[in-house]
Amino acid sequence: MNLVELNLSTIPYGQPIPFALRGVGGGLLANKGFVIRSADDLRVLLARGQALYVDTDESGESYRAFLSQIQSLLLSNKPLNQIASMTLQTTTAPAAATQDNSPPAWREWQLGLTQLLRTPSVADFAQRFEDLFSALNAYLLKNPDGALLALMQMSAEETRYYSATHAMLSSVICMTVARETLRWPENRVLPLGARR
Repeated sequence: MNLVELNLSTIPYGQPIPFALRGVGGGLLANKGFVIRSADDLRVLLARGQALYVDTDESGESYRAFLSQIQSLLLSNKPLNQIASMTLQTTTAPAAATQDNSPPAWREWQLGLTQLLRTPSVADFAQRFEDLFSALNAYLLKNPDGALLALMQMSAEETRYYSATHAMLSSVICMTVARETLRWPENRVLPLGARR
């Protein structure tokens, strides 16, 4: 376990956090995807854990991506107030997922769709959904068997994000059947997959 203390001002209210929060000694305070809705919620967590930490050994790429974003801002000579106002957010990185040699970003897609379902925003819902759907479809076109296998495995091992995983799996099954069995044209396949 490698605990790093979080700056409390980087925690956004009303958005799922991209990694688990731990207290002094590493005790789990909030799972990845937990939504801190207000300053009162944050105070409750602090009362339980004395401070908030991230275990960089378990946080995967999320915490490293956050640090990388801060470093990029520092190196590009951005104003300090812009750097200081940066908050923890999960990115889905759909463009990277569609490159030929990139592995699929299943966990990021899963968390991104969970965030979208839990905290929908009229302002950017359509674009966020389209980014996720496009990345999923691009991978499905390259490797339908791999997509089905990965999503079935994720459904069996990770129940906290069941709604997002189920939605992706349903979409992949419907599009695969429509393409490979029914031989539907693409202009009928994509709307079907987006409705799941």
